[in-house]
Amino acid sequence: MTDNSNADGTSADERPDVVSEMAKVASVIATARRMLEEGKMIDLSALSGKVEALCAQGISAPREEREAVARALEELVEALDGLAQDLKTQFKALEDEGAESTSRQQALNAYGQAKPKK
Repeated sequence: MTDNSNADGTSADERPDVVSEMAKVASVIATARRMLEEGKMIDLSALSGKVEALCAQGISAPREEREAVARALEELVEALDGLAQDLKTQFKALEDEGAESTSRQQALNAYGQAKPKK
């Protein structure tokens, strides 16, 4: 009896289609970008592991699937690049708000110190 199981314990027949899994992750990324735009919190903690697993699956994809996997991977990279840019933009905006708030606080402190004592 032969064991046709993959490293993740699924049989080769049960192996999820890496292209559709990459599309699902790209959809999750698109949702995260919308939430970020709306000012909502996003949790990306599982994203890195999922992308890493998909890359490993893509590497071991059968030859006939490699072209489709490469296209799906390019789309996934584009989605990740867009998310990275959105995060940088949001971080910069938060940084600018913090600097403005600090400047305002420094001005208030200076004004408070410059008041004549009675």
